[in-house]
Amino acid sequence: MHGVTPQEELKRHNETFILDLIREYGPVSRAQLTLKTGLSAQTITNVVRRFLDNGLVIETGVLRNGNIGRQPINLDIAADGAYAIGISIERDRLIEGVVNLKGEVVHQGVEVLSGGETPEIMSQKIVKYITSTMENEHFVKVRDKIAGVGIGVPGPLHYTSGEVVSPPNLPNWSRVPFRDYIQSKIGKPVVIENNATASAIGEHWRGKWLSSSFLYCYWGIGIGGGLITNGEVYRGVSGNAVEFGHLVVEPHGRKCDCGGEGCLERYASIPAILHDISQFGQFKSLEEVVTAAATRPELLQVLKQAGEYFAQALISAINLFDVDLVIIGGYRFPLVQSIFLPILSANVRSKTIRSRVADLSIKVSSIGEESTAIGAASLVFHELLLSHTRERNAKTW
Repeated sequence: MHGVTPQEELKRHNETFILDLIREYGPVSRAQLTLKTGLSAQTITNVVRRFLDNGLVIETGVLRNGNIGRQPINLDIAADGAYAIGISIERDRLIEGVVNLKGEVVHQGVEVLSGGETPEIMSQKIVKYITSTMENEHFVKVRDKIAGVGIGVPGPLHYTSGEVVSPPNLPNWSRVPFRDYIQSKIGKPVVIENNATASAIGEHWRGKWLSSSFLYCYWGIGIGGGLITNGEVYRGVSGNAVEFGHLVVEPHGRKCDCGGEGCLERYASIPAILHDISQFGQFKSLEEVVTAAATRPELLQVLKQAGEYFAQALISAINLFDVDLVIIGGYRFPLVQSIFLPILSANVRSKTIRSRVADLSIKVSSIGEESTAIGAASLVFHELLLSHTRERNAKTW
């Protein structure tokens, strides 16, 4: 946000914080929000009034607390107050969904890709999906309530300009002005986000593992990470923080598309596993490998070694960020979950500083392959909807 004053940034933070609390704890009273936030009752009243005026929050009835006198009125998120379209770009598929303001997926789809789509073809596919969704009979009546489109893309990206910058897992993509192109075709605001960070946002928005600070690790064709700290997304200076897959696990090891050597992605991703397993035969998919590993110890050992590399990087990340929760996602992670998790848990329990002084949990994503799309859509609510609300209500608190 360019030219934003400290006061405006504080308003933005408070609005986001309050809306998150209503979403997480609703139905909740204004008095409870005052206690949870530490903000003044007048600030809560002013923010809630704007939310009510803009249809983002509803009053759901009186909270019976047994006290004599006026009873507090409950507040909750208006599920149909706004919608956002979320899209996750994977190398081999597009995951698409429409999310309401409560973070509930009300429409979803998956489109299988060849893996070699050019930016032009990918853009056309996305525009086609968005257009058909907005013309769908279920959404045409609420088209004006679609706040925008969020797209999760493999990094690196230029967060402020909306450019996708040569992602290793999307060949032939180089400084693609992705956001501006999509936005020009659909007539709705568009935000883009690193897909691992978008998944972290999705877990924060909809996941059942409640924590204000956690590390999200995406595992699949690529490996990525996202960090939520004190309820806020950590992006770093360029928007490309927590490139978990590019932590070095073998100094002077295999060359990586990022330009480095020995990156985790070259030892523990699906392509890396298929490469290492090829010495024992030809396998077309991870599914085939996992099935065969049940009776072939040499294949199981390759999978376990990938898990050890993953654990090595995870130990470094936990020691660096000091989180009490790690969430692992990616739609193919369940295939290796029973192999990886014991390895990760054992290593983290014995080799991290955090485990010596406090509890640390490793959980599997509770919302699965939809997490990136949900996160990208919820990003719309944070980055666009609240900003629009502020523009329409330029008042002093």
